Amino acid sequence: MKLEHAEIIYIDLLNYCLFLIIGVNIQCDEINCLEYVVNVWGKKKNKEIVFSNIENDSLLLKLLKEVKPNKNNTEFPDFISNDVIIEHFSITSSKENRKGSKFMVDQNINNTETQKYIEEWKKSCINEPFESNTICSEVIENTYDDLSYKNFINSLAKNLEHHIDSLKKFDLKNRKVVFLIEFQDALMGIYKQGTFCRFYALNKDKNALEILKNYIDFLDVVIFRANDRIEIIDMKKIDKLYENSNCETDIRGGRYREHNLMLKVDINNIYF
Repeated sequence: MKLEHAEIIYIDLLNYCLFLIIGVNIQCDEINCLEYVVNVWGKKKNKEIVFSNIENDSLLLKLLKEVKPNKNNTEFPDFISNDVIIEHFSITSSKENRKGSKFMVDQNINNTETQKYIEEWKKSCINEPFESNTICSEVIENTYDDLSYKNFINSLAKNLEHHIDSLKKFDLKNRKVVFLIEFQDALMGIYKQGTFCRFYALNKDKNALEILKNYIDFLDVVIFRANDRIEIIDMKKIDKLYENSNCETDIRGGRYREHNLMLKVDINNIYF
């Protein structure tokens, strides 16, 4: 999750007023995701890379930096070079339908309604008088809590199968294959006897690893990017990961909350 914008929408120098909108939103696309992984990975000892079993990670990082976006953005794969291809896709812990993640569909609807309200609020701020030495604020909150681990596993299995089918039709020419899986929903949690223990980690989840194991002959590396972590999995070592993994009985979906904070501030006593 990223800060999408902090927009100064209007400054009234005559009345010394400033209007500010701060919005928090999800950004999710293949270029941003790959750039984020490369930038974070390039910083040694970065806490966001919480797991990697790649021996020669400097070589893989070099390969990721060399790839270029596919000239035809509707074709497989998303990125390609002489040595590697990268296919990016998102998975969700929300229910999915023909339009994709219900969470993303609902969020787009909420974003449209929120933007309409913000535009109306802008006009009211500009047209209405503003009392000196005051701050006016308004918060728009959108929540979504219909998220579950079951949906996550179903989404992982379905999307992997779909992209593997595309991979089978592609002429690799001895290139390595990297799947970049992005999960931008609210973080899932592991619970013991009803008490939260830790956030979800794919490399410790026996159910997810069992799904990945089905494609050991097709994939070289899987990169899992969530809001709090990057996990880099060498598929040649997935059997050992699977043996050491856990079959948790209580994994719960997170609760997503989005805020848009709108401020109207008197800046009469602020000096620049």
